[in-house]
This record gives sequence, C-alpha cells and structure tokens, in this order.
Amino acid sequence: MSRYAEFNNERTYGIEIEFLQNFHSRETIAQELRNAGINAYSESYNHTTKNNWKLITDSSCGNELVSPVLKGREGLEEIKKVCLVLNRLGCKVNKSCGLHVHHYAGDLSVKNFRNLYISYAKYEGLIDTLQPISRRGNNNQYCFSLITYGYNELVERLDRCKTIDDIRCIFRTRYMKLNIESYVKHGTIEFRQCAGTTDASKIINWIMFTQLMVERSKFSIITKIERDYDHLGCLFNMLGIVRKATCSNEMFEMGKYLRNREKELRSAA
Repeated sequence: MSRYAEFNNERTYGIEIEFLQNFHSRETIAQELRNAGINAYSESYNHTTKNNWKLITDSSCGNELVSPVLKGREGLEEIKKVCLVLNRLGCKVNKSCGLHVHHYAGDLSVKNFRNLYISYAKYEGLIDTLQPISRRGNNNQYCFSLITYGYNELVERLDRCKTIDDIRCIFRTRYMKLNIESYVKHGTIEFRQCAGTTDASKIINWIMFTQLMVERSKFSIITKIERDYDHLGCLFNMLGIVRKATCSNEMFEMGKYLRNREKELRSAA
C-alpha cells in the first residue's frame, strides 16, 4: 500500500448540499438541473440512496440536494454542473446550512476507523481553522466536537474499541463532525463539519481533503501531540501533501487551496 497521496478514483462518495429556500420551487430547481443534464427530482423527505440527485426539505435551512453515489473525477465534474445551476438560480446559504460528505467505508477495519477518529480529533483544532467560526469547536449543534471530554480520554476509549458498535457507543449521535452512524445505514463515513456552500471549488477540495483522511487511516497513527502540531504544516505532513514528491499535483494544489482558505478566514475574523 503506497503512501503517495493522490485522489482515489475507486472510492465512491456522495454529498448533501443544504441551501436556503428562495423564490424558485424545488420542482423548478430540479427541472433546471435536468435541463443541464443532471438527473434530479424533487421528492418528499427520505433517507433512501437513489440513482438520481434528490431535492428534499431540510428542517434547518429549507432545501437539501442529495447526490447519488458518485465516483472519480466524473463525479467531481457533475458537482461543477450542479453548482453552476444552483448559482444561476440564485440559491444562497447562510451559517445554518452545512455541506455533508460521505465516503465509502466498507473496506475499513475497526482499527482503520479508530485511526480516522484519532487523526481527526488530534488535528481538529487545525481543521477548525479551515471553516468559519460557526462550524468550529462545539459551536454547531449538528456537528459537535470529537474532543468535548478531552483528546487523551478519547484516544483511551477508542483504544478499547473492538467493534464498530463500540465506537458508536462513544458518541451516540450522528451530529458529530465525523459521523459513524452512516456506516450502519449506508456503508459510509460522513464528514459533517463543512459550512454550507454552492461553490464547486470549496466542495471539491473538501471532498479530496476528507477522502485523503480516510485513505490515511490505513496507516499507523502517531497519537502523541507534537510540540508544533498547532500549524497546518503538521496536518499536511501527516497527509503527505507538503512536498510535490510525496503527492499528486492536484493534492498539492488542494493543500495550497486550504492554506489560502485558512488565511482568508483568519483575516475575516
């Protein structure tokens, strides 16, 4: 298994885009998506995975557009088309909206899940800097922190987990930044922290970042907090995207995008 960091064309994924209700009906938005070549329909609220994009109601902000199972760069291109339509129709988001990303997790062992949770928790403070204040720490009731009771305690509890259900028992809700409940229903791990957006670049870079977190879970994780772990370079070093020699060009560019995103959010604070 190579440590070279690159986009995994074989790992399927899906997204949920929350956005505000506007003067267009869900039926109209779905029709405009179909006109653009996107197989999309307005539906009543449901949790069923479909072969089409489904536009449903969302209790927190009005609308939610849920993708079918996507794969590879074809899926990323489809997301670009969807965002073009949403933006043309004036679809907006605010801090009540979120972007949820699912990655296929059927190939992950319990150890891999433990590694993923430990990695996310270890670098949660850094990952927070890539999101607006409304999505940091415990500021959002739909994506709670993994380290509410402390990082070291979480590591100890995860080390005792022998099954997926053991990990589920630690959190007992799907409203976490990292949600393992989706594994039971859909065979995926869900990343819930990203702020709502209809910006294709933000969505695609978050998909690549979170996918790389999943891929890195298959390697050994250093649980100890390094002295200088509080800067993005430490997170990027773990992901293998600091130098071009260790990653593909698109992953290196993803790292640059996230650095710029952190600077943008810091200057806006």
